[in-house]
Amino acid sequence: MTEAVQAAVQLNVFECDGIAIGTSFSHKVMDAYSIGCIFKYWATIFNSVDPVKEPILLDFTTASSLFPPREEVQYAGDGHIAHSEGDISSVKRFVFNTSAVKSLKAKAASDSLPNPSRVEVISVLVWKRTLAASDKVNNATGEEKQRTSYLTHAINIRKPGLTPLSAACIGCLALASVASCGSDERENEIGWYVDRVHESILKINKEHMSRFRGEEGLEAIWEGAELFLYGRESLFTCSSLFKLRENGIDFGWGKPIWICPWSESPSPRERNYLILMDIDAGEAVEVWLVLEKQEMTILESGQEFLTYATPITGIYT
Repeated sequence: MTEAVQAAVQLNVFECDGIAIGTSFSHKVMDAYSIGCIFKYWATIFNSVDPVKEPILLDFTTASSLFPPREEVQYAGDGHIAHSEGDISSVKRFVFNTSAVKSLKAKAASDSLPNPSRVEVISVLVWKRTLAASDKVNNATGEEKQRTSYLTHAINIRKPGLTPLSAACIGCLALASVASCGSDERENEIGWYVDRVHESILKINKEHMSRFRGEEGLEAIWEGAELFLYGRESLFTCSSLFKLRENGIDFGWGKPIWICPWSESPSPRERNYLILMDIDAGEAVEVWLVLEKQEMTILESGQEFLTYATPITGIYT
């Protein structure tokens, strides 16, 4: 950990005068929100703000005081996750336009949740259809069909009311909500799934967060770590990067027109990931999806999925 490069940035200038900034960072020390903060303050400095008269402060210390590191505990990483030699992941993009999002929200609405969020309904649709694709690939009989699947959402714990952390705090400051679906529940309607996900997100509250603070906080984190370390094949992970482009990142030539959150060639262990990004002032969403190749082929040819999702050709097709 101490010898590895924690963050790297590359500036690319093209003959057409276009500019692309590439970055790579260790998720053990930073999350996507942190990268957005760093770019925002970098852009502010670039725009000739006097750092003495107008100090620009990023907070690198508060998080470690609330959640003290433990030197004697080693992170197990992904080394325990087993994959067959044939496991090859595919990265593809889709767009859910505003009308598709509204239609999907209306379909998923229930008496208990009349107005589900974009994140909830899109992540659930992808999760539900990926489970069907996975069952088809594996022929889903016997033991395979009995697996419980999990959908997690990365919750930014800088949100007011959760912790004393400010928006300027740097670190990997996200906690996962976890919703589950047993094999005998897979045929339920989409509204049932959305209710499960919504309930799991509501559980990430101030009382829940108090378990992770102080010297004993790491033990509480390790209680749920087994799911992430050993359950990759039955685990689906969703991250929302909404408003990242609107977060004041402007080096003087306008806000970014596009952000690419994933590399073209994921490693075999990188699968079942979903990243959501807003793309205009409406409710339209750009979806980045990392799946096993056979599952991706089945998913993107499914009628229910294509009713709402439009494939994007070009980057990573």
